[in-house]
Amino acid sequence: MKRCPKCNKVLDNDSAKFCRYCGSPLPAADEKRNTEAAENEPVNRPGTDKEKNETKGNKENIENKENKENKENKESKETINQPYQDNGIEIKETEPDNRVPKKQNAAKSYSSSSMPKGIIKIVGGIALLLIAGLGIYKYNQSLGKEGLPGENDPDFPKHIAILTFMTEIGYEATKDTSGVFPNFKEEKEHYISNTKGYAKYHLGAMYFLGGDSLKKDYKEAVSYYKKALQQDDYSYDAKLGLGYMYTYGVLVKRNLEEAKKLLEYIIDHESSFYYHHKIAKNILHDRIYKEEFMQYLEDAKEGKDSVMYEIGRCYAYGIGVEKNRDSALVWYLKAANVKHAEAQFEVADLLFRYKRDYQKAADWASKSAAQGNPDGKALLEKIQDRIEWERERMEREKMPNSNGTTKGNSKADKPKARSYLKDRR
Repeated sequence: MKRCPKCNKVLDNDSAKFCRYCGSPLPAADEKRNTEAAENEPVNRPGTDKEKNETKGNKENIENKENKENKENKESKETINQPYQDNGIEIKETEPDNRVPKKQNAAKSYSSSSMPKGIIKIVGGIALLLIAGLGIYKYNQSLGKEGLPGENDPDFPKHIAILTFMTEIGYEATKDTSGVFPNFKEEKEHYISNTKGYAKYHLGAMYFLGGDSLKKDYKEAVSYYKKALQQDDYSYDAKLGLGYMYTYGVLVKRNLEEAKKLLEYIIDHESSFYYHHKIAKNILHDRIYKEEFMQYLEDAKEGKDSVMYEIGRCYAYGIGVEKNRDSALVWYLKAANVKHAEAQFEVADLLFRYKRDYQKAADWASKSAAQGNPDGKALLEKIQDRIEWERERMEREKMPNSNGTTKGNSKADKPKARSYLKDRR
């Protein structure tokens, strides 16, 4: 019997030329004897045991792998054929999915679904634009109806009540007594044809107060108040109403500069009624001037001479703050020390009139006059005259009397003074 020299397997057919296990060529019959003799010899060829072990290990790995695959295939077939049971509920097996894999059908699925997705995006974008437009429209509508300036102010009802009170007075004051109007409609037509400022204000008052045949409209009222100002400068009711609105930001945007201009115009003109003058003065001092004073204090931290001068002026005249001459002198001095001509004049005036410090007053007046201030020059002349008068008075007091005493120090002069005062009484 032949033995394969490579895999060392015994072959049944001695005449075989190739090994049926490994396929390697076999030696001829005459070479067989030499091969068997060589095998019987106790010769250790290098690497023979290692090759045997590797061949044996490879065969075992191949057999184990084949057995494992056969076992897995058998178990998978048994699992597919057996129905799944969970908690006693039998679930029937569905038909196997014979569809083409997603990778193979990717182009087809993309081409069929791209169009619906694009349409959905376009429709969604249009819907969002419509919703946003509707929201903006409603917001603008709400502003047109309820979005009045200052409406969110907690004091808004109080301001409306005060304006209503002033409007009622102005309405009666500007009413045309030449005729009687049965309703607001005819009264409105009458005042529309009149181009005078008081007529425009009267129309605004009608819209502000409202009536049976005329709907209340604050925006129209404000519009006619402004038209009244354009007609003439004597519409004190319109000035007072708008001045109040600009001061507190009611029905119009807050504007202290415009309010101050309108209200000061009323105070400066004696032709205005007493209640116009009184209300305008209260608004200016209680609100506008007070806010300006607080802003001056904040700006004074930067060291501006003009701001320090204004603070001194507020203290001197009680503008937006309680009147205090000492505080006024302090702030005037701060501005005067940085060469503010008007402040130097005010320092000299306070020292001259209230402090009776004529020499210091003359020094500050001369500094103001040196910067070209005419008021400082006029005050300096007045102070110099007073200094000269005081010097002469002191010299007269030092002159001796006929009894040897100086004037003003004699006890005999005191009764005469008393009698003089008594005669005056």
